[in-house]
Amino acid sequence: MEIKERILEGAGKLFVTEGIRRVTMDYVAKKLGVSKRTIYENFADKTELLKACLERMYAKNDENFKCLKQNSTDVMEIMVGSLRFGVSAIKKINPQFFEDLEIHYPLIWGEMVAIRRSHMMQDFETLLLKGAEQKIFRDGLNVKMVAKIFIEQMNMMGRKEIFSPDEYPTTELFETLFINFTRGISTHEGINRLEELLQAEN
Repeated sequence: MEIKERILEGAGKLFVTEGIRRVTMDYVAKKLGVSKRTIYENFADKTELLKACLERMYAKNDENFKCLKQNSTDVMEIMVGSLRFGVSAIKKINPQFFEDLEIHYPLIWGEMVAIRRSHMMQDFETLLLKGAEQKIFRDGLNVKMVAKIFIEQMNMMGRKEIFSPDEYPTTELFETLFINFTRGISTHEGINRLEELLQAEN
């Protein structure tokens, strides 16, 4: 693994697990066993490093989603696979990461959120249409509206004034929102398929 990729992988894990503010360039260098000079030879500053880490993380997520779609037999399998991936990611990410990003790096936050929201909208609209063809999702859904409701509902998880982490554990909240929403747009066949896949996990 070349040094730049090693820095991206290591720094990305540190940002996600420990929060962005706490992770300084000195801290990254110490944890990765490289000189700070080496890091600055590849990244101008912490902001550039953070942005590159996020781009790498999102690219890997896109690749994982692509593989999921290729290896799934139907849309509900993609949905449940996305649920599993989301639960796994939530368990690994320190909530402070998103708070630090939004408060201290608003330009990156705004840019990344806008890009991801656009991609998620497109992906979910495609899944809705395909799911309707497969008789998994109800026919005649307003796909743009349904996709937007789903994405905004997921984004609302981060609002502590609504969902305090102490009262509503993030993993349970995500699963509840995801499964309830999926059931609500599904046909009887889709609900049966959802239950079959969820049962297979236990």
